[in-house]
Parts: sequence; structure tokens; C-alpha cells
Amino acid sequence: METVKYFFLVENPYWLKSVYTQFSDLFTEYNSLVGPMVDDYNYRMFYDLIKNYNKEYQKYLYLFEKDITTALSYGYEVDITQDRNRYGVGKPYLKIDGLDGSTKHYLETLDEILKIKYYWYNNRKTEFGKSYHFNSVMEEYEYAKDNICVEENS
Repeated sequence: METVKYFFLVENPYWLKSVYTQFSDLFTEYNSLVGPMVDDYNYRMFYDLIKNYNKEYQKYLYLFEKDITTALSYGYEVDITQDRNRYGVGKPYLKIDGLDGSTKHYLETLDEILKIKYYWYNNRKTEFGKSYHFNSVMEEYEYAKDNICVEENS
């Protein structure tokens, strides 16, 4: 009896460098195949979430895009809601659940963050949200609010 091999997916279709011959190979090459598929799925979930909110709220979701995609990929909830006091009125906030509990970001504080366009970092003008020196938006904000480029933000 003759053994037949089926080559069903090329690792790199442009160079034909190698071919996957077993289904299990797809999942051992995480960075080349599964990683981009998972990233794409996470961003699709993020954009589905964005579609659920009015344009006035979308800017807050974009501000925390990295945190939100991480939360969604682990199955946690993300919501823009508000606390209710005894009169039924409260401050709206963005709530992001995660492995370490949930975080609340009040929208009025986020409006202050969104006003920052540029700040000084190591004697260089840096656009807010474009630096890779910080682990989170809030960490970048804590630094940027004390180092604002005044002429660029007014």
C-alpha cells in the first residue's frame, strides 16, 4: 500500500520556503500563522465593540485600544456606564475588566487626557499615544501632564 502525503498549507506563499504537512504544525508555528490570526480576531472584536457606541464615546475606546483588545481576548467585559446616586444621576466611566480586577476611567478625566497633543520626553517633542516608553495610557498621561508642550496644546 502506498503512503500519500497531502501538502495543504504553505508557510510562506511567496518563497515556497516550507510546507505544512500536518495539522499540528500549524499550531507550533505560533508567530508565523496562529499569532496573526489571533491578533486579527482580537481587533475584529474591538471594532465590533466600537460599533455598539455612539461616536462621542468611540474616542475613549480608541484611547485604551491595547487594554481593551487584551481584555476581550480573555473573555472579559468592557463597558461605558455610569454610577447611580440616590437621585439616579452619576458620572459616566469606562470599565475594563481583566485578570487583575476591573479598572474604572471616568470620562471627564479621559477628556483631560485627550486634550494633550504633545509633550516633552528626553528633550524631544513626542505625540501623545505614540510613545512605546510607557506600559499604559495612564502611565503616559502621568508623565505627559507635567511635560506638556504648551505651544502645541493651545
